[in-house]
Amino acid sequence: MNLLEYIKRFLFKIKYWIVIVPTVVGAITLVYALRMPKTYKVRSEIYTGVISSPDPTSEESFAANWNLILNAMDNLMNVIKSPTTLKMVSMRLLAQQFVHGDPEKDTDYISAEKYRELQQMIPKEIQDLVDKDSEENTFNNFLNFQEATNINSFNTILNGAMPYYSVLALSKVEAARIGISDMVELRYECDEPGIAFYTLTF
Repeated sequence: MNLLEYIKRFLFKIKYWIVIVPTVVGAITLVYALRMPKTYKVRSEIYTGVISSPDPTSEESFAANWNLILNAMDNLMNVIKSPTTLKMVSMRLLAQQFVHGDPEKDTDYISAEKYRELQQMIPKEIQDLVDKDSEENTFNNFLNFQEATNINSFNTILNGAMPYYSVLALSKVEAARIGISDMVELRYECDEPGIAFYTLTF
């Protein structure tokens, strides 16, 4: 019996396994892939104007003082990542989600499923501050409520581990200077496309 004939007989004996094993492995992989949450990545480039000067020959031009430029860019990065900035973003996001969200249908801002989860997570005393006619009024109500006392449910949201809206969650926003330019790139990802987009917008 030559080698080719032997291989043919061997493959004939295990023909069912050749079909079954890859099919089972493929089905298991597909099930796990479908269960994995989708993530949406957003990025934005912002022109800061820190380096450029309207008159490059002027004495005030940043081009002559690299220490000042580096310091200004470092300060800008610190402002972007500061807890105060992230708290403002959080309150803006919450105001937007409550004003434009719908528990029955997805919107450009938040899916119906995540909106229902948001309603369950946020205390009633905060939801009572929502003005469904005005995102700005809602934000101001949140801001006034948060500033009224340091011990309230809003601070629990901001300083806790709540997804999307806590300082911890928003600290995942990445900021990096693009080369030695005036441009800063912001990057963020989460499983809600509207929240990912508007987080960087705010």
